[in-house]
Amino acid sequence: KHYVAIVARHETFYGKGWKNEGIGSNNWGAVQTRNSDPSQSFKHIDHHADGSQYTAIFKKYPDNASGANDLIRILLKPNVKAALAGGNGDDAVASQRSNGYFEAPLALYHQALRRNYEEFLKKTNEPRLITFTVGNVTEKKIP
Repeated sequence: KHYVAIVARHETFYGKGWKNEGIGSNNWGAVQTRNSDPSQSFKHIDHHADGSQYTAIFKKYPDNASGANDLIRILLKPNVKAALAGGNGDDAVASQRSNGYFEAPLALYHQALRRNYEEFLKKTNEPRLITFTVGNVTEKKIP
């Protein structure tokens, strides 16, 4: 539950961080698609690992629950679940990247999720269930 929440917070602020065509898409995980039907998708800028921009096609969902459930389905592959079973955020992030979920440099994504987890814990008063030891780096932060 915590890991899905911090990925959703980082990627799209729970589907509410989109601008322009993405507003109202209910896309919680910045989930891309090949379906270019404008009733089911929208175009938006994304970035490759080297920081270069490209235009991608992102999914639209009928409601927040659908967007959140698809994020859960895509994100929680067996290797990510195994890492989270032991509360290991570092291994969960590495597994998430190996599954092709994001291209960002691993250290930057670690840093972003660690930062988002701290904010999540402050806002919710939930107990700490995940430990991040990587990500306390001084490299350029990603939003």
